[in-house]
Amino acid sequence: MQFSTSTKAILAVLAAQTALASPTSPEMSLNPRGPYCWTAGAVNGQCGQVWDFENCSGKNLQQIAPDCKQTCRKAPAGAKSIMAWGDGTYGTTCYMYEDENCTQEIRRTSNTIESSCATPVGQTIRSYKCLAKC
Repeated sequence: MQFSTSTKAILAVLAAQTALASPTSPEMSLNPRGPYCWTAGAVNGQCGQVWDFENCSGKNLQQIAPDCKQTCRKAPAGAKSIMAWGDGTYGTTCYMYEDENCTQEIRRTSNTIESSCATPVGQTIRSYKCLAKC
């Protein structure tokens, strides 16, 4: 069975659209996760996210683009855990503190390119900072 040139073109367009719609295609996996965060491993995709439940679940309360400035951020009310990920080349580490000035560390994530979650069980996160490319 032979197809005409126009039929081949239509089939090629349909195949391309199907590939783009596939959840496992690279184009789809690079969708943003918010105003600052991209998929772990994407260029400049480093991220720090604050969650309202243990083990980085529940509602995402805040997210930042980590850098090397050591910026101390006040944690939103109800913060229970923090997730960090790097950009494919550099890892990210987020530090959690029990005070509002980032002086009394209570927990930190692993320095990771992939995602890492940390929960300071029984303690309140009042401030945090996330570092990447340092």
